[in-house]
Amino acid sequence: VKSMLPRLHALVLGCGLGKDDQVLQAALEICQAAASQGLPVVLDADGLEVAIRWPKALQGMDRSLLTPNANEFRRLCEATGIQGEGHSQLVKLCEKLDGPAVLLKGSEDLVADASGRVECCSVQGTPRRSGGYGDVLAGTLGTLLAWSRNKVVEGDLPMVAAGCAACELVRS
Repeated sequence: VKSMLPRLHALVLGCGLGKDDQVLQAALEICQAAASQGLPVVLDADGLEVAIRWPKALQGMDRSLLTPNANEFRRLCEATGIQGEGHSQLVKLCEKLDGPAVLLKGSEDLVADASGRVECCSVQGTPRRSGGYGDVLAGTLGTLLAWSRNKVVEGDLPMVAAGCAACELVRS
């Protein structure tokens, strides 16, 4: 897989990955290789297990975005020793991860990065998210990050902007 990374524009890991130790270790190595090449990385679903097991391994991966739901977010916070509520907990997690942005999926999606910037997407969508919604969101994020790979938004890497755009697009 590593040899194929130069041909990619973005990497989305997690959908259907499973939780086998060897597979997750390989996923971590692939994430690190992708990040070293400047490739945007989205970790979703089972891919978040990489961040939960080895949060320090993601430090410096500022072109990465994690997409936890409430339960996955709780596990990420536990793994990094983060306590608190709401926005402050999200910002603390981003600071602790020191690189990846985090898109917390919920009734209002929150997107934050280590700078402390938090954006909220409350565009009205379906009242209940169906199975596969997260996979579509992760793929949409990958697409937007691939498009924005060499672009700068408001002087920053476009992780938060791409997160907000993907949430609005998928909700609409």
